[in-house]
Amino acid sequence: MDANRRVKGGLLALVGFLLSPLSWWNDLFVNVPLAFAFAWIVSLFSASASTASFVIGYWLTNVLGLVLMQKGAKMALTNLSSSYSRKILSRICPSQSVIRR
Repeated sequence: MDANRRVKGGLLALVGFLLSPLSWWNDLFVNVPLAFAFAWIVSLFSASASTASFVIGYWLTNVLGLVLMQKGAKMALTNLSSSYSRKILSRICPSQSVIRR
């Protein structure tokens, strides 16, 4: 297995772990500031959507962390490479309002 692929996959998994809900300290230091920045950018266009966009940004950082962690682990530990389809993403986020078919 290529060492460069293992390092890239390990770094991707590390970033995913920092964003994921699996680390107990990430909310205060990583996800909340990112969600706040997301809400601030959205509030520039619509001030009434700031609270909802904060919650959406928070959930997006958690889901992104889990996806990056899985993708990085797969890259570091196997030679397989695959992309995410709508079917796989709908299993991660089962709400049909998030992923439209």
